[in-house]
Amino acid sequence: MIPDIFVGKKIGVIGGHGGMGRWFSAFFRDLGLSVEVSDLDTAISNEELVFKSDIVILSTPMAVAVSLARKLGPLMSEEKLFVDFSSLKEEVVQAMVAFSTAEVLGIHPMFGQYTASMQGQNVILTPGRGHLWTDPFHRLFEDAGAVVSVMDAATHDRHMAFVQSVTHLVTIATGAYMQQESMDPETACRVATPIFRLNVDFVGRLFALDLGLYEDLIARNPYAREVSGVFAKLLADTSQILLDGKVADKRQWLEGIKSFLG
Repeated sequence: MIPDIFVGKKIGVIGGHGGMGRWFSAFFRDLGLSVEVSDLDTAISNEELVFKSDIVILSTPMAVAVSLARKLGPLMSEEKLFVDFSSLKEEVVQAMVAFSTAEVLGIHPMFGQYTASMQGQNVILTPGRGHLWTDPFHRLFEDAGAVVSVMDAATHDRHMAFVQSVTHLVTIATGAYMQQESMDPETACRVATPIFRLNVDFVGRLFALDLGLYEDLIARNPYAREVSGVFAKLLADTSQILLDGKVADKRQWLEGIKSFLG
Protein backbone atom coordinates (compact mmCIF):
# COMPACT_ATOMS: atom_id res chain seq x y z
CA MET A 1 0.00 0.00 0.00
CA ILE A 2 1.28 3.45 -0.92
CA PRO A 3 1.68 5.76 2.12
CA ASP A 4 -1.14 8.32 2.21
CA ILE A 5 1.25 11.25 1.89
CA PHE A 6 1.93 10.30 -1.75
CA VAL A 7 -1.73 10.44 -2.77
CA GLY A 8 -2.37 13.32 -5.16
CA LYS A 9 1.29 14.34 -5.29
CA LYS A 10 3.07 14.91 -8.60
CA ILE A 11 6.65 13.69 -8.96
CA GLY A 12 9.03 15.53 -11.28
CA VAL A 13 12.21 13.73 -12.34
CA ILE A 14 14.96 15.98 -13.71
CA GLY A 15 17.17 13.84 -15.90
CA GLY A 16 14.24 11.53 -16.48
CA HIS A 17 15.61 10.20 -19.78
CA GLY A 18 18.81 8.92 -18.16
CA GLY A 19 19.22 5.37 -16.92
CA MET A 20 18.12 5.79 -13.30
CA GLY A 21 15.65 8.51 -14.22
CA ARG A 22 13.83 6.09 -16.52
CA TRP A 23 14.03 3.30 -13.95
CA PHE A 24 12.44 5.31 -11.15
CA SER A 25 9.91 7.03 -13.40
CA ALA A 26 8.65 3.56 -14.37
CA PHE A 27 8.80 2.42 -10.73
CA PHE A 28 6.66 5.32 -9.49
CA ARG A 29 4.21 5.03 -12.39
CA ASP A 30 3.76 1.32 -11.73
CA LEU A 31 2.65 2.31 -8.24
CA GLY A 32 0.01 4.57 -9.76
CA LEU A 33 1.79 7.82 -8.98
CA SER A 34 1.83 10.85 -11.29
CA VAL A 35 5.27 11.37 -12.86
CA GLU A 36 6.57 13.93 -15.34
CA VAL A 37 10.16 14.28 -16.52
CA SER A 38 12.46 16.90 -17.93
CA ASP A 39 15.74 16.39 -19.74
CA LEU A 40 17.86 17.95 -22.46
CA ASP A 41 15.43 16.77 -25.15
CA THR A 42 12.08 17.53 -23.49
CA ALA A 43 9.72 20.40 -24.26
CA ILE A 44 9.22 21.11 -20.56
CA SER A 45 12.11 22.90 -18.84
CA ASN A 46 13.54 22.07 -15.43
CA GLU A 47 12.07 25.28 -14.05
CA GLU A 48 8.58 24.47 -15.36
CA LEU A 49 8.82 20.98 -13.90
CA VAL A 50 9.70 22.40 -10.48
CA PHE A 51 6.63 24.64 -10.48
CA LYS A 52 4.36 21.74 -11.48
CA SER A 53 5.74 19.14 -9.06
CA ASP A 54 5.34 18.44 -5.36
CA ILE A 55 8.40 16.17 -5.28
CA VAL A 56 11.40 17.18 -7.41
CA ILE A 57 14.07 14.54 -7.98
CA LEU A 58 17.54 15.27 -9.38
CA SER A 59 18.59 12.19 -11.36
CA THR A 60 21.74 13.54 -13.01
CA PRO A 61 25.52 13.20 -12.75
CA MET A 62 26.90 14.44 -9.44
CA ALA A 63 28.37 17.73 -10.68
CA VAL A 64 25.17 18.56 -12.54
CA ALA A 65 23.04 17.73 -9.48
CA VAL A 66 24.96 20.20 -7.31
CA SER A 67 24.67 22.90 -9.98
CA LEU A 68 20.93 22.27 -10.40
CA ALA A 69 20.39 22.31 -6.63
CA ARG A 70 21.84 25.82 -6.53
CA LYS A 71 19.94 26.98 -9.60
CA LEU A 72 16.54 25.43 -8.88
CA GLY A 73 16.60 25.53 -5.09
CA PRO A 74 15.24 29.10 -4.85
CA LEU A 75 12.18 27.93 -6.84
CA MET A 76 11.41 25.20 -4.30
CA SER A 77 8.87 26.32 -1.70
CA GLU A 78 8.75 24.87 1.80
CA GLU A 79 5.79 22.56 1.12
CA LYS A 80 7.73 20.74 -1.61
CA LEU A 81 10.28 17.93 -1.30
CA PHE A 82 13.74 18.17 -2.91
CA VAL A 83 15.38 14.79 -3.63
CA ASP A 84 18.55 13.61 -5.37
CA PHE A 85 19.77 10.19 -6.54
CA SER A 86 23.51 10.97 -6.47
CA SER A 87 26.07 8.38 -5.38
CA LEU A 88 27.62 10.95 -3.01
CA LYS A 89 25.43 12.88 -0.62
CA GLU A 90 27.14 15.50 1.53
CA GLU A 91 27.79 18.12 -1.15
CA VAL A 92 24.46 17.87 -2.95
CA VAL A 93 22.34 17.59 0.21
CA GLN A 94 24.07 20.67 1.64
CA ALA A 95 23.36 22.53 -1.61
CA MET A 96 19.68 21.54 -1.60
CA VAL A 97 19.35 22.71 2.01
CA ALA A 98 21.29 25.95 1.47
CA PHE A 99 19.51 27.07 -1.70
CA SER A 100 15.91 26.05 -0.95
CA THR A 101 13.36 26.17 1.84
CA ALA A 102 11.91 22.79 0.86
CA GLU A 103 12.19 19.54 2.76
CA VAL A 104 15.32 17.73 1.60
CA LEU A 105 15.92 13.99 1.32
CA GLY A 106 18.92 12.32 -0.29
CA ILE A 107 18.27 8.89 -1.78
CA HIS A 108 21.05 6.56 -2.95
CA PRO A 109 19.81 3.48 -4.81
CA MET A 110 22.68 1.01 -4.50
CA PHE A 111 21.91 -0.65 -7.81
CA GLY A 112 22.02 0.15 -11.51
CA GLN A 113 19.55 0.86 -14.26
CA TYR A 114 19.49 -2.74 -15.50
CA THR A 115 18.27 -4.16 -12.18
CA ALA A 116 14.95 -5.93 -12.65
CA SER A 117 13.37 -4.84 -9.36
CA MET A 118 14.16 -3.46 -5.91
CA GLN A 119 13.82 -6.90 -4.35
CA GLY A 120 16.84 -7.46 -2.10
CA GLN A 121 18.56 -4.23 -3.22
CA ASN A 122 20.04 -1.68 -0.80
CA VAL A 123 18.65 1.85 -0.69
CA ILE A 124 20.11 4.54 1.60
CA LEU A 125 18.18 7.61 2.76
CA THR A 126 20.05 10.71 3.96
CA PRO A 127 17.62 13.29 5.40
CA GLY A 128 18.74 16.87 4.90
CA ARG A 129 15.91 19.01 6.28
CA GLY A 130 12.70 17.84 7.88
CA HIS A 131 11.56 14.27 8.50
CA LEU A 132 8.06 14.35 7.01
CA TRP A 133 9.07 12.24 4.00
CA THR A 134 11.76 9.93 5.39
CA ASP A 135 9.43 7.31 6.84
CA PRO A 136 7.02 7.27 3.85
CA PHE A 137 9.90 6.68 1.39
CA HIS A 138 11.34 4.10 3.77
CA ARG A 139 8.03 2.21 3.73
CA LEU A 140 7.54 2.68 -0.02
CA PHE A 141 10.91 1.14 -0.86
CA GLU A 142 10.72 -1.53 1.82
CA ASP A 143 7.32 -2.65 0.54
CA ALA A 144 8.98 -3.03 -2.87
CA GLY A 145 11.49 -5.45 -1.34
CA ALA A 146 14.43 -3.11 -0.75
CA VAL A 147 16.69 -3.13 2.29
CA VAL A 148 16.49 0.49 3.46
CA SER A 149 18.98 2.29 5.73
CA VAL A 150 18.86 5.84 7.08
CA MET A 151 22.05 7.77 7.90
CA ASP A 152 23.45 11.28 7.74
CA ALA A 153 25.14 12.39 4.52
CA ALA A 154 28.66 12.53 5.97
CA THR A 155 28.47 8.98 7.31
CA HIS A 156 27.13 7.83 3.94
CA ASP A 157 30.00 9.43 2.03
CA ARG A 158 32.62 7.97 4.36
CA HIS A 159 31.15 4.50 3.83
CA MET A 160 31.14 5.12 0.07
CA ALA A 161 34.81 6.09 0.24
CA PHE A 162 35.47 2.42 0.96
CA VAL A 163 32.52 0.70 -0.72
CA GLN A 164 32.90 2.62 -3.98
CA SER A 165 36.15 4.63 -4.10
CA VAL A 166 38.59 2.07 -2.67
CA THR A 167 36.84 -0.83 -4.39
CA HIS A 168 37.12 0.92 -7.75
CA LEU A 169 40.74 1.91 -7.07
CA VAL A 170 41.59 -1.75 -6.43
CA THR A 171 39.74 -2.84 -9.58
CA ILE A 172 41.47 -0.17 -11.70
CA ALA A 173 44.85 -1.13 -10.22
CA THR A 174 44.12 -4.76 -11.12
CA GLY A 175 43.53 -3.68 -14.71
CA ALA A 176 46.74 -1.60 -14.62
CA TYR A 177 48.70 -4.63 -13.40
CA MET A 178 47.26 -6.78 -16.19
CA GLN A 179 48.29 -4.10 -18.70
CA GLN A 180 51.80 -3.80 -17.25
CA GLU A 181 52.33 -7.57 -17.27
CA SER A 182 50.68 -8.02 -20.69
CA MET A 183 48.10 -10.34 -19.11
CA ASP A 184 45.22 -9.91 -21.56
CA PRO A 185 41.72 -11.04 -20.46
CA GLU A 186 41.92 -14.31 -22.41
CA THR A 187 45.20 -15.26 -20.74
CA ALA A 188 43.88 -14.17 -17.34
CA CYS A 189 40.81 -16.38 -17.69
CA ARG A 190 42.93 -19.38 -18.74
CA VAL A 191 44.95 -19.27 -15.53
CA ALA A 192 42.17 -18.01 -13.24
CA THR A 193 40.86 -19.59 -10.08
CA PRO A 194 37.11 -19.06 -9.50
CA ILE A 195 37.84 -16.08 -7.22
CA PHE A 196 40.30 -14.46 -9.64
CA ARG A 197 37.82 -14.97 -12.48
CA LEU A 198 35.39 -12.82 -10.48
CA ASN A 199 38.08 -10.14 -10.23
CA VAL A 200 38.62 -10.25 -13.99
CA ASP A 201 34.86 -9.91 -14.45
CA PHE A 202 34.89 -6.83 -12.19
CA VAL A 203 37.70 -5.30 -14.27
CA GLY A 204 35.78 -5.96 -17.48
CA ARG A 205 32.58 -4.50 -16.09
CA LEU A 206 34.28 -1.33 -14.84
CA PHE A 207 36.13 -0.55 -18.06
CA ALA A 208 33.05 -1.31 -20.18
CA LEU A 209 31.02 1.45 -18.52
CA ASP A 210 31.29 5.25 -18.47
CA LEU A 211 34.75 5.95 -17.04
CA GLY A 212 33.67 9.44 -16.01
CA LEU A 213 31.44 7.87 -13.36
CA TYR A 214 34.44 6.35 -11.60
CA GLU A 215 36.39 9.58 -11.77
CA ASP A 216 33.50 11.25 -9.92
CA LEU A 217 33.07 8.46 -7.36
CA ILE A 218 36.76 8.55 -6.50
CA ALA A 219 37.81 12.18 -6.93
CA ARG A 220 34.67 13.92 -5.61
CA ASN A 221 34.41 11.91 -2.40
CA PRO A 222 35.95 14.10 0.33
CA TYR A 223 36.91 11.02 2.37
CA ALA A 224 38.44 8.97 -0.46
CA ARG A 225 42.05 10.08 0.08
CA GLU A 226 41.95 9.38 3.83
CA VAL A 227 40.18 6.04 3.52
CA SER A 228 42.33 4.85 0.61
CA GLY A 229 45.39 5.76 2.71
CA VAL A 230 44.11 3.64 5.58
CA PHE A 231 43.47 0.77 3.17
CA ALA A 232 46.93 1.11 1.58
CA LYS A 233 48.56 0.91 5.03
CA LEU A 234 46.52 -2.16 5.90
CA LEU A 235 47.52 -3.77 2.60
CA ALA A 236 51.18 -3.09 3.40
CA ASP A 237 50.77 -4.40 6.95
CA THR A 238 49.02 -7.52 5.71
CA SER A 239 51.75 -8.16 3.14
CA GLN A 240 54.47 -7.74 5.74
CA ILE A 241 52.80 -10.07 8.24
CA LEU A 242 51.82 -12.81 5.78
CA LEU A 243 55.02 -12.69 3.71
CA ASP A 244 57.63 -12.04 6.40
CA GLY A 245 55.96 -12.63 9.76
CA LYS A 246 56.23 -15.63 12.07
CA VAL A 247 53.70 -18.42 11.67
CA ALA A 248 52.07 -17.55 15.02
CA ASP A 249 51.75 -13.89 14.00
CA LYS A 250 50.16 -14.84 10.69
CA ARG A 251 47.60 -17.05 12.38
CA GLN A 252 46.85 -14.45 15.08
CA TRP A 253 46.35 -11.74 12.42
CA LEU A 254 43.95 -13.87 10.41
CA GLU A 255 42.09 -15.18 13.49
CA GLY A 256 41.55 -11.60 14.71
CA ILE A 257 39.91 -10.62 11.42
CA LYS A 258 37.88 -13.84 11.36
CA SER A 259 36.65 -13.20 14.92
CA PHE A 260 35.47 -9.69 13.99
CA LEU A 261 33.71 -10.87 10.84
CA GLY A 262 32.02 -13.70 12.70
